Amino acid sequence: MSLQFYALKADNGWYIPHPLGRNGRGGTHVELVSPASGIAPRLFNNEGSAKAALRWWLGGPVSVSRSVSRGLDNEWDGETWHTEVRPERYHHNVRVVLVRIEGL
Repeated sequence: MSLQFYALKADNGWYIPHPLGRNGRGGTHVELVSPASGIAPRLFNNEGSAKAALRWWLGGPVSVSRSVSRGLDNEWDGETWHTEVRPERYHHNVRVVLVRIEGL
């Protein structure tokens, strides 16, 4: 029996790791790591999720600022999204690859 996942890998063999902290959020903030690093790759259950993560990662690190009114009910004012453009990420030719885990 085998399990099938998807990962994001560059032509040079480096890959996108699983983000640490914040329950796995922050995938746009990670950088490519070498297989020699011993850090686990980020795995996705389906190809569509991996492609979406790649699009977000290529766009650059994203942060969100949220604001709340200081009224009686702490009403939600909204949020502002900030993206730090990282054009050098396009030079790595990162793609979605299939990962199979055998023997389970």
